[in-house]
Amino acid sequence: TLADNAGYSMRIPAYGQSGAIQSALQAREALATELLKEVPEGDIQTKVAAINRILTLRNEYNRSADLNSIGYLPHQCLAALTGREGVKGPVCDGYSKAFKLLCDRLGIPCTLATGRAIRSDGHSEYHMWNQVAVNGNWYGVDVAWNDPIDQKVSGAVSGRENEKFLLVGGETVIDGMRFDVSHKAEATPSGANGVFFSGLLLNDLQEGNYMPFTDVSLSDWYYPYVKSALEKKLMGGTSADLFVPKGTASRGQIVQILYNLAGQPDVSETKVSGWYGKAATWAMEKGYMTGYPDGSFHGDDPVTREQLATILWAYAGAPAQEGALTYADAAKVHDYAKAALLWAKEEGVLSGKPGSKVDPLGTATRAEIAAVFSNFAK
Repeated sequence: TLADNAGYSMRIPAYGQSGAIQSALQAREALATELLKEVPEGDIQTKVAAINRILTLRNEYNRSADLNSIGYLPHQCLAALTGREGVKGPVCDGYSKAFKLLCDRLGIPCTLATGRAIRSDGHSEYHMWNQVAVNGNWYGVDVAWNDPIDQKVSGAVSGRENEKFLLVGGETVIDGMRFDVSHKAEATPSGANGVFFSGLLLNDLQEGNYMPFTDVSLSDWYYPYVKSALEKKLMGGTSADLFVPKGTASRGQIVQILYNLAGQPDVSETKVSGWYGKAATWAMEKGYMTGYPDGSFHGDDPVTREQLATILWAYAGAPAQEGALTYADAAKVHDYAKAALLWAKEEGVLSGKPGSKVDPLGTATRAEIAAVFSNFAK
């Protein structure tokens, strides 16, 4: 709605007809209901990432050279929910309103923030974005800036969609600019009500909220599992800022995770050398893992999926299992692992792969390990 120069004409031309506003509201709610079916279960970060992805893949930021002459539709929530491209695509407030509506429907605290967008070259213009509360702290989200114009590729999906401006603190530096500098809030609902940006990155290591790894994104399927493994102190990274989710997990890593899960019980005498020596000694004494015939542990060797299932099954007390494996590649499973894989499937610890396969001899990646141990720890 807009007020014209003559007074208080609060109805824009597109909604001049009787019932037009109600019809548009119904269309808006129906679209929101449909789009929310694409949002997976999970924490706020997972849901917000999904909403960002839905809107950036559904729309193309308005390609008009003159945004003052584009009319009202690109500014509307309904346009961004519908999905529009080219000179019909939404602008910042269309994205922001759609983002807030979907957050509202999911019960996620979200505000509309208005002010000035200031680029590194000093250019300034009016702008709208969002703020979202996670664990009591407020973070910035700018869906429009996550869906930049690409003059070389037209269409909703240009390959430029990203998550740079997704749940970031005011001091977060992106493309050379601090977020609270590039997004200068003015008379906004959030500013007026005393809601301010958190001073930290959402991904900074902080109480109840940490993801220090640059190679684990909110949109990755394994994000909640890596986060869970970190919170439970089961796994760490291969370095301070890398998790290497697609890397192969070794026997040393697996036995250390198992040892962490058990609370790192005391070991009177370490009989295995290496950084995992105490964990390996404990696991072999308990019968959860065995060494090689030459007496060594071979901690750098990779772990197969059936070996992983067998280790966890042994840790769970090796419960008896009945029935037969129904995987398409069940014939590849070694006899020693059949009961373990039956148990892992029944307990939801190890999921199958496409084509109803279990891939028993495939090596387990670090992302898969995080998922398996997170599920097992529940």
